[in-house]
Amino acid sequence: MHQPLVTGKKVYLRCMEESDVEGPYLDWLNDEEVTRYLTGVRHSPATREYLLDYIRSMAQSDKDILFAIHDVESREFIGTSHFGPIDWPNRTAALGIMIGNKGYWRKGYGTEAITLVSDYAFKMLNLQKITAGIVAIHQPSIKAFEKAGFKAEGQAKSQFLVDGEYCDWIYMGITRDDFYAAQR
Repeated sequence: MHQPLVTGKKVYLRCMEESDVEGPYLDWLNDEEVTRYLTGVRHSPATREYLLDYIRSMAQSDKDILFAIHDVESREFIGTSHFGPIDWPNRTAALGIMIGNKGYWRKGYGTEAITLVSDYAFKMLNLQKITAGIVAIHQPSIKAFEKAGFKAEGQAKSQFLVDGEYCDWIYMGITRDDFYAAQR
């Protein structure tokens, strides 16, 4: 059984393992609806070998963490969160999340995962700020980050191509002090 690293009310996080390639992860990355707003994986099919290499590189990195997200109640693997690259001198990092299991969409699981990863980053890694980049038309993701206390900090026009249309990219962020003030 996988060892939880951080546990919340709805989800727990653990480090990704090579065995995760045998689960639903590969299917999620090859599902156009799941990857519609993700950078890097949406334009070419993911393979088992690609995922193994990715998980191994994250496990060996001192600047990245790849979490598996599980439902606390069912213990089902429902998504992933990539945290990094960590800029150690400035104590910042980017956070990305994917809830791959569509049955868990828009039910607060993503918000809790964002909150848990952020809390881990601030407490355990002593970071000062976390950022996220989100396609402006992906409102559920923007709302999840806002509920976790993130604020929009900037916008890049026509930065991301979705379904043949160029969309804006929203830059969001949160500092350690603002995160803990929002959690009160």
